[in-house]
Amino acid sequence: MPLVGSAPAIERARADVRQAASERVPVLLWGETGVGKTMCAKWIAEQRGPSAVIVEHVDRLTEPKQYELLVQLDRTDALIVATSACGLNELDALRWGPELVHRIAVLDIELPPLRQSPESIAELVAHFEEAPLPQPLLRRFQAYDWPGNVRELRGALHRQRLGAKPVLRNFASAPPPVSLREAEAKHIAATLEAVGWNKTRAAELLGIQRSTLYQKIREHELRDPVRS
Repeated sequence: MPLVGSAPAIERARADVRQAASERVPVLLWGETGVGKTMCAKWIAEQRGPSAVIVEHVDRLTEPKQYELLVQLDRTDALIVATSACGLNELDALRWGPELVHRIAVLDIELPPLRQSPESIAELVAHFEEAPLPQPLLRRFQAYDWPGNVRELRGALHRQRLGAKPVLRNFASAPPPVSLREAEAKHIAATLEAVGWNKTRAAELLGIQRSTLYQKIREHELRDPVRS
C-alpha cells in the first residue's frame, strides 16, 4: 500500500484505496501534485489484475480526447483507474458528459496534501530513511507546507543523503508556518510571477482549471504588477 501515515486523513484515504482495489467499478484518484495518485493507481491496478487500465490526468483531456476515450471504453470491459488534479464536481464543471464521468469515476477518492497531516512527516521519514532526522530539522520539516507533497519530501531526503547542505540550510531557515489561505495565495502569486502572469500556463503548472485560477485570483486579491 503506497500511502504511509497514521493521520486520520491518510487512514481514510488508505481505506478508500483498499476498497477500490476490491471493487469491480471505475475509480478516480484525485489531489494535488505529488500526493501519490500514480502510485495508488498502480497498486489498485495490480490488485485488480489484467483487466485494469490506468488513465492519468483525465482533467487535462480535450473534448476530442474525451470522445476518443469514450469510444475506446465502449469497445472494452476494462476497469478504469483514473487520476486527476480535481474531483467529480470540477470534472462536471468542465462539461464532461455524464456517460463518460460515470465510466471513469464510480468511486471518487481524494488523496490529501501533506500539509494537512504534518504529524505524518516523521512516519514518512522513517519509511524513506534508515535513520531519523535530528529533532530541530524534523520540526522544520513539519512546519514547511510541502507544495510538492510526498514527492518533494522524498526528493529533499534524497538530497540530504547526498550531502546537499545548502538545501538543508534553506529548510533550517524556513519561516514560521502560515495559514493554508496565506500559503495558497503565496504559491499562486509565485507561479503567476514565474510565468509572467500567463494564466493558461499558470493553471497548467498549478494543476487547476483556468476558471478556478481566476476565482483564486479574485479571492486572494492578486494583481498583475505590470497592469496595476
